[in-house]
Amino acid sequence: MTDSVQGSDGSGPPCLLDTSVYLKYVLGESLPERLLERIGGAGVHLVSWATVWEMAVKTRIGKLSEVALVHLHQAVQAQKVQLLDLDQETVEAYLRLTQISDHRDPFDLMILATAKRYDLPVITTDQRFAEYEGITVVL
Repeated sequence: MTDSVQGSDGSGPPCLLDTSVYLKYVLGESLPERLLERIGGAGVHLVSWATVWEMAVKTRIGKLSEVALVHLHQAVQAQKVQLLDLDQETVEAYLRLTQISDHRDPFDLMILATAKRYDLPVITTDQRFAEYEGITVVL
């Protein structure tokens, strides 16, 4: 079962943002113009709960300011971000992912599983995402 998700204003299908892209976008850091156009056209940004966990871990170990988590919370409250659940179907999608030998980041894998579970393309700058079968990647 694929639940419906919001995320587009008609400029293209909704896309899931990976953690790095989400952070660069909200913090105003450099992203390729083609990704900025795709992200900017979305009415609601789709983010996996895996991204929330990754941000929390990075905050806890001092690699990310807590401001980013506060911003995410505010964006969710303002309905500018929709968080996609890590549910049983996402776990099953995770277990079906073909492991790429040099790609072991558990948060990336959970984001890929979320994309698979909700049948969404992923916006990323990580070339390794494109190696996974059955997932559309916007680089």
